[in-house]
This record gives sequence, C-alpha cells and structure tokens, in this order.
Amino acid sequence: MTAVAAPFVYRAIQAPVGDARHGARTVERSASVVEKAAGPAMSEQAAALSAALDKEPCDRGKIVQLCESLLRDGEPRLCLTRSEAFFTRCGEFWRLRWATYAAHKQLSEWDPAIADATGLVTQFPDDRDYRIWRGLAHAEKGDTLHAVADYEQALAIEPRLADVPFNLADAYRKLGRPCDGIFPLEQLSFYNPERDANARRRLRELYDDPQCSDRMGTGKATLRFGSGARRVTSKVTLNGATPANLIVDTGASTVVLGGQLAARLGLRYDQWPARRAATAGGLRDVRIGYLDEVTVQGVSARHVECAVTNDLVGAEGLLGLSFLARFEMHSDPSKGVLTLVDRRAAAH
Repeated sequence: MTAVAAPFVYRAIQAPVGDARHGARTVERSASVVEKAAGPAMSEQAAALSAALDKEPCDRGKIVQLCESLLRDGEPRLCLTRSEAFFTRCGEFWRLRWATYAAHKQLSEWDPAIADATGLVTQFPDDRDYRIWRGLAHAEKGDTLHAVADYEQALAIEPRLADVPFNLADAYRKLGRPCDGIFPLEQLSFYNPERDANARRRLRELYDDPQCSDRMGTGKATLRFGSGARRVTSKVTLNGATPANLIVDTGASTVVLGGQLAARLGLRYDQWPARRAATAGGLRDVRIGYLDEVTVQGVSARHVECAVTNDLVGAEGLLGLSFLARFEMHSDPSKGVLTLVDRRAAAH
C-alpha cells in the first residue's frame, strides 16, 4: 500500500492528478490518518506550486498538488485557505474535495468534513468510498446513527468490503444493538476468508451473548441441485407460514424478495429504508428490512435481513447470504449437493 499526502491509503492505481474524469479513479480508499510530516511551514515543492498558481490560479492539477504538499508539510489550514480561494475564483472541483476533507479531518473539524463528503456523495451517489468517508466523520463526531446509515449503504454497494463490517459492528454495539453486527461480520467471513479469524472471534462473542443466541441458524439440511445444474431452487417457508420457491444464490449478499412475494407476505416494505444495492444486473433501488423467520427443509434462522425489489425477473426471490451465512456451508458439485449445518453442531 502506498501512502499519499492526504490521509488516505490507495490500494490500486491513483487517477492522474487534475484528471476531472471520475471514472479514471480505479481505487479503493480508506481513511487511515497519517501523521503530520515534520518540516517547514511550506516546503520548496509547495512554494513552487504556489508560485505557479499565482500565474495560473485556476490550474486544477496544481491546486490539488499544492494541497497535498501542504498536508505533507503539516499545514492543513493553509490547504483549506488556498482551496477556498480556488473555489471562489474558479468554481467547484470534486477532486480538490479529497484534500479539503483530509484537511478538516486532520483538524478534527467534523462538520466541514461531513459537508465535503456529502458533496461528493451527492455528485457520485453510487461510490462506496464517499459513503465510508462520511460515515467515519459522523462516527468521530459521535453521530453513530448517521455513521451506521453510511456504512450500511457502502456495504450494500460493495458487499466485499473488508474493514467496514468491523466499523458497522462497533457502531451497532454503541447503539445498543450488538446482535445486528452478526450479519456484516458473517458476510465479511464469507467474502474475505483471510480476515476470517478476527471475524469469527467477534462472532463467537456475539453468539455467546444471551440476547443474540436466537440469531444463530439451527438444524441441518441438504439441498440437492444435480451435477451441472445452472441454478438451485428450494422450497422455503417465510415468517412461519408463507411458502415460496427461492433461488439459492451465494452471490447475493442478502435474501431478495420480488414485490409480488413481499405483498403476499403482507410486508409494508414501502416504509422500509431505501437503499442502492449491488445485484447481478448492477446497482438497483431496493427496500431493506427483516424477515422474522426463514426455514428451508431442516434449517431455520430468525431476524433475517432481506431486500425487496420490483426488478426481479424469473424468480420469486433469492436465498442469499443473510440466511446462508448463518450456517456452515459445504458444497460438493460432483454430487450436486449443498449442505447447511448448525454452526454449534459443526464445531463438535
């Protein structure tokens, strides 16, 4: 990982400085704070960039480089002063907001940092990173409820994120809802097995908590799909009474219901929170809520997250990880079976 001037670590290729095409940014950014670099108030590099901007005050590439240099010099306030002068004279520039967000974070100015991130979220609503940035600033401010909303949306956009599930589980605990941390940690364990040890330790603590004991799946079932089958459909009972045929889909981060099935269940999903979520067909608008119980053959789980969408074609719904990850899963493609086992039973 390569540290850059702003307090972010880039895990892929950074877009060229000054490149105003948002699509050129092909990175996952995290908001790890870097220590201020010791040095003079303005380095030679910063002084040269400042002189260049005096000649061409609206040079986008130079202002970004200047702010990043000032952040390295430990001068976040000067970065903000020069940035505001640029915005006033030259107009808004989203790339410069990366640096102003970083400067506000260094100065522990959470409301302006949130404002910078909100502007980026508004301009790029399907970018998970800006949701994370805003969530982290909300968390630092002590606004845990809004931090949770941003973390949840970031995970819905990109379920494979490796750090946010821990942030989200911590935030749920602060809200007095520790059991809600189970699903993001189970999802993390499934998608990022290299982080499994830490996630499983946290999950054991949660499952051992009496108030979370009913969140662990129970029973054992073998789903037969036949070798070479392109998809597995299983008979499911929802909320203890409503039968449905759902496609078993480990690629779906949550249980997904079509609008007709949700209506048959009597769910008032129009009152559930709206969210953008990753699907096989791209990002879609969904409503996120919970099913009281999901039962498949001999296995059952309670308080299962689900998404409702009217864009589902060719199926009543999908049986995704918010249910499947409650169990130990063993797949044998040669025999055409998927076995789900109670984690307590699997541990013995």
